[in-house]
Amino acid sequence: MLLISWPYQANAQGQLLTRDELQNAPVFYSLEAALGQPTEVLRLDLSADTTRTQLPATIGHLINLQELVLTNVPLERLPANLGQLRSLQILTLQHLQQPNEALVRLPEELADLEHLWSVNLIGNPKLDFVRAFHLLAQLPKLEILAIMNNRFTELPAEIRGMKALRQLWLGKNPRLKLSDTLEKLQALELTHLGLGGNGHEAIPDAVTGLKALKLFYLAGNPIAHLPDMSEMDQLEILNLSRFGGQSLPAGLETIRNLRTLVLDGNPGLDFVDTFARLGLVSTLEILSLSNSNLTKLPAGIEQLRQLRALYVRGNSLSEQEVERLRGLLPQTRLEH
Repeated sequence: MLLISWPYQANAQGQLLTRDELQNAPVFYSLEAALGQPTEVLRLDLSADTTRTQLPATIGHLINLQELVLTNVPLERLPANLGQLRSLQILTLQHLQQPNEALVRLPEELADLEHLWSVNLIGNPKLDFVRAFHLLAQLPKLEILAIMNNRFTELPAEIRGMKALRQLWLGKNPRLKLSDTLEKLQALELTHLGLGGNGHEAIPDAVTGLKALKLFYLAGNPIAHLPDMSEMDQLEILNLSRFGGQSLPAGLETIRNLRTLVLDGNPGLDFVDTFARLGLVSTLEILSLSNSNLTKLPAGIEQLRQLRALYVRGNSLSEQEVERLRGLLPQTRLEH
């Protein structure tokens, strides 16, 4: 559906919207319709155009375009005219697969997009990432980079130059050399790091050097060793779903800003010890224990009265246990 009635007026000067405004702006889903009123287009999503192999040079006429989404579009290449989209803030080039190959090169002109702060390159394993990172490192506002499912073994050294980068999503890269990766990331002030589904069996102690980290996503890694996290005092969200361990990482109870802890799918976790330690985390607001083969929550749960939400879906809790939990945590939303 094409929406054109909205409160913001596009103009030839390419006035940038705030992130909230951009999220609420209408989306064009047809390139032809967009080119019919080029200065009115702020968001363009061509993901439904699964037969398109080329983007015309006229895409450069969309002078106010601020978000471009191309997912599962079998493009043979990206045009140099991409560099004319000087108002672009968000670029999604996800799974640009062809039958026998994927996207190989990004145009040099990508480096001209000075307002670009989010780039999604998920699922393009044949892309020349050394060259791509050289271009991305020239973007002064790049904050979010998603490069999941790209068969990385090592990140190009150019990542050290992405000084504005705050969120890096690196999941589903099972051959990734984590020690080398963390060494390169020390040069950045990351606040979000995603390593889900990589198969890591150990998280090197070097991760604690990422002092600004607020969100750490480790779901789906069979981790035998987790570092002492007591120095990661900015951490607010930790996801250890399906990590397969028996105990929480050392120092977790001393993290002064921890607000969300996700422990779904960990039936082997020592929950007696877990709740004894979580009782010391006075900042914890959201706790998720779904799909963990629980029939009853052990002593210590009553210490978590500050919880706003407790997720226990997919467990075998009796109605009596559910009512007991409600009595112990009357101010907590219980999702079971």
